[in-house]
Amino acid sequence: GGAPSRGDCTGEPPQRDGGRRAVPPGAGLLDQLGKRAEDAAEPVGRSGDKIGEFKLLGIRGRGGMGVVYEAVQETLGRPVALKVLPESVLAYPSLVARFKREAELASRLEHPNLCGVLRVGESEGRHWIAMRYVKGETLESVLRRGPADEVLGASEASRAVTGVDPR
Repeated sequence: GGAPSRGDCTGEPPQRDGGRRAVPPGAGLLDQLGKRAEDAAEPVGRSGDKIGEFKLLGIRGRGGMGVVYEAVQETLGRPVALKVLPESVLAYPSLVARFKREAELASRLEHPNLCGVLRVGESEGRHWIAMRYVKGETLESVLRRGPADEVLGASEASRAVTGVDPR
């Protein structure tokens, strides 16, 4: 196995039209849910709740394919980022499969600026991906302030993407 292809990541068949699309990849997800991304990922728990061996501490992000919590893996006492598939997606087996495929593909990636996958599982019907928790500012919050190279400086933006200091 080499690097995953775009089709591996999206679950889409190879394109025979030079890669052009009328609809952006992933658009079907929200069409199936009939919701905006912010609404699609409703919280599945509150601070203090448990999902399997994980105790939720608070929401750190959300999107069409899940809610990300800061959590503690109680069996090991370590902090994790726990991505949980929203209940609204469970009615769509293809989306559950896509979530599992995301975990599988993400587990193959190694990069200093990516959160590594620690575990994948299901607890009481809730599908989750446990990842290394990294404290700090989210990319979303950096980009709200402007283009990354202007906010961070070209050197820092390059290091954030490549993991290599350009100096």
